[in-house]
Amino acid sequence: MNLSLPALSVGRGDRPLFHSSPRDLRSGNRVVLLGPNGCGKSTLLACLAGLVPEYVNAWCQDRNGNTFKGWCDRTALVPQNPYSAFFAPSVEREIAFPLENLGLERRQIIERVEEALDWAGIRHLRERNAATLSGGEAQRVHLAVTRARRPGLYLLDEPLAYLDAEAAADFVQKLNDIEEPALVVDHDPAPWRNWANEWWYISPAGQLQVLESPPVSPEAKILPDGEPGSEHALVLEGLWFRYREGPWIFRDFSLEVKQGETLAVVGPSGSGKTTLFRLLTGQERPQRGSLWAKSVQGPSRWQALALRSAVLVPQNPEHYFWKPSVREEARTDGVDLEVLARFGLEGHGERSPFTLSSGEQRRLTLACALGKDRDIVLLDEPSFGLDEASFLMLMEDLKKLQREGKTVLMITHREDLARMAHRRVRLQASVYAS
Repeated sequence: MNLSLPALSVGRGDRPLFHSSPRDLRSGNRVVLLGPNGCGKSTLLACLAGLVPEYVNAWCQDRNGNTFKGWCDRTALVPQNPYSAFFAPSVEREIAFPLENLGLERRQIIERVEEALDWAGIRHLRERNAATLSGGEAQRVHLAVTRARRPGLYLLDEPLAYLDAEAAADFVQKLNDIEEPALVVDHDPAPWRNWANEWWYISPAGQLQVLESPPVSPEAKILPDGEPGSEHALVLEGLWFRYREGPWIFRDFSLEVKQGETLAVVGPSGSGKTTLFRLLTGQERPQRGSLWAKSVQGPSRWQALALRSAVLVPQNPEHYFWKPSVREEARTDGVDLEVLARFGLEGHGERSPFTLSSGEQRRLTLACALGKDRDIVLLDEPSFGLDEASFLMLMEDLKKLQREGKTVLMITHREDLARMAHRRVRLQASVYAS
């Protein structure tokens, strides 16, 4: 299918984001869209998916004032937040639902569901509730939903964010099977260099440009700063945990973390990385096991460390916002305007946190967390949604925490960020540490 994009303008509220000249999207086009946080990349995908303005508070129109509502029948979106569109009781039903809306016969629906499960490699997840999946598993479910629809244009918003290197390479390889045009938003061009045949860039001046080649980031010198101490900050012993009657995620799992140590928690999607943080912060309780933390006096009954000595930067920042403006959200956490300005949020004080881009939301949670003086810092995919400038700022903040002797546990799929750790713990399915 060939689609023609007219010259268009995109914005939010009274704030224009960017303008573009006419573009064509033809069969075989593989486009990667780059640009800084908040420039309008995700908003453009929402426009082309027909979600603006009914479902996304933005505007997108051509020179004649026409919108793109009619495009929703020809496009399919893999969203930035993989949990935002789930509602069915099982993965199988998630895939089938849009096909039912298209009025397909039962036989066709069954055939497409089976094909999509096999193609995305998620047959083992078919009976799972999608809301209980890891971020990487959820991304693959959305890809299966999109594949089953057989759209004329694939729209993918940072689809590799929750995937380890091996899963990301497999994801990109699957997109080679697609003949229809595809438009991918990402901050890191590296995984897409052998896949893309066109590169678009939204400049800080608000213009959508076509690049001759993707930008090449200079390789930074990445080493941990400072050495961990000899005393323990926290100790897990004999941990057993599973959700309800599901499979064991942790079986007799033990972990010791020294004061001032930076520990990278790595491993494939679904191996229990975020679950580990949920246990450490008291959001979940294990079936067996003990937790000792220096800040907890006496035997622990699995108290929430976040209330004592830890601060968490969550995987999905929007789940933790509760104030009407960025300024009030920051003030609640004791963060002043100077810290907001350092994270590039000085002009967004009166905006709702929910209207920020994912990268801006991530910067807000980092500002609120790092502005606190806590002994233990838990970072769950802290680089998700960050452009290059914000990522370099994150690395400097991590070095600052190391120099101050803070204990840092971070979940990451980025090798360059993991190299800043003193040590790594790799989790596998039904998990053990290595």
